[in-house]
Amino acid sequence: MAVDGLPDPKRHAICRKCMQWFDRTAGDLIWPPVNGLMSFVRVRAGKIADADKLMQFWCTGCQQRQAERNRKSKISAVIAIAVVAVVGAALWYTGTLAEIMRGFSPR
Repeated sequence: MAVDGLPDPKRHAICRKCMQWFDRTAGDLIWPPVNGLMSFVRVRAGKIADADKLMQFWCTGCQQRQAERNRKSKISAVIAIAVVAVVGAALWYTGTLAEIMRGFSPR
């Protein structure tokens, strides 16, 4: 539950995702999510160096929404790979794949 009124920085923390103040027990300090190469390097270096100051406070609601988003994107990736595999197998079985690949070869 977000804090109403003026927050006390000693008792409350600001969620880095939704930017609202919460009681410190309403969330956790977590490593920021990895979205690319630079954030991966930053988080990995922070974990190796035990740099706890890089950790961010996220409320429970934002953590749950992020986990749901990650789950949906992983399921979508698995479905996409399965579709590509099925189409590739169908093209290979019918012999169309070899004709397509011959079209890419230099003459």
